[in-house]
Amino acid sequence: MVDVGMPAYRRPEFISGAIESVLAQTHTAWRLVVSENGPGGGDVEAAVRAYGGDPRIRYEATGRNLGPAANWTRLIRAGNAPYVTVLQDDDAWDQGFLAARVAFLERHRSCAFVFSGERMMDGNGREIAVERTRGLPELDVSEVLPEGVYQPEEFFPAMYRHRLGGIHTPSISSGGVMSRRSALESEGARFDDSQPFLYWDVELYMRMALRFPTGFLALRDVAQRVHHPSITAESAYDGERWIRYHDYYGELIKRRLPGVRLPRQHKELRGQAYIWAALDRIEQSDRRAGARYLRNAVRAHPRGLANPRVAAAAVALVMGDPGARMMRRARDRLRRRNEVLVYARADTRRT
Repeated sequence: MVDVGMPAYRRPEFISGAIESVLAQTHTAWRLVVSENGPGGGDVEAAVRAYGGDPRIRYEATGRNLGPAANWTRLIRAGNAPYVTVLQDDDAWDQGFLAARVAFLERHRSCAFVFSGERMMDGNGREIAVERTRGLPELDVSEVLPEGVYQPEEFFPAMYRHRLGGIHTPSISSGGVMSRRSALESEGARFDDSQPFLYWDVELYMRMALRFPTGFLALRDVAQRVHHPSITAESAYDGERWIRYHDYYGELIKRRLPGVRLPRQHKELRGQAYIWAALDRIEQSDRRAGARYLRNAVRAHPRGLANPRVAAAAVALVMGDPGARMMRRARDRLRRRNEVLVYARADTRRT
């Protein structure tokens, strides 16, 4: 038996498709709870009630907006099945999604969870391809990470080595994860959003991966919906967030695996985060903080001196206010360009 949680919030136009993808599963031993984050009684509830003839499907409303992390926590605590997974109300699974994960976790009883790659689709359900614009090749987790079981001491080096998620995060998408309930409960079965620089779902899975073996399936059997035609590759003023992000996981690795050295790529990505923070501060005309972050970038990863952004930041610092204006114009152009280029149709030629 699998407990499927579906957090819902103001997207009645997509939820039927998500539910239909659960109904289409070849593994039929599941229970679905749809939890609407709010008072209920509207279009979302009406869409779910249309499936009221299937006793495996249940609708609930929180009564008020609890925030996404609390709603997700409510869902993973709602049942008692040995396996738990979450499907967002605008995403969809392939028919074999549950069967593949149940079979894997049955074979590998020590694994806390199993995850996979994912596809992207637009608001109309058409597949789209991700085009990176930060000088990194387009990578998909299902193509670069070998399928199998990863011990805690192997997991983080593997994730950082493959640069999954670029500077942001190893790519453990919630849509591709199925967890063993006993492992979830050992970590409190709670999504914690108290640290704004963390992805609260990834943080829980990371803690589990540092305590138990983790499974990976080289599949892309979940489609994540992207509503906006693009995702800006370089958001405004969040370099400091990524510094704290990598510091958090560095300390978590040291605490849980004291005998394991941090991967070389961790230092590199942390250095990139400092460069990003330096550019943010220079753009905001805070030269002192920009210079401090630039020095920290070199200390964190000396080879980062070869990064052309270091030279650009140094020139802007020397120029003072004109340099800050130049930096703002350059990064604004980059953001506007990325609004157009980050996502390309799968049926167009990739560049």
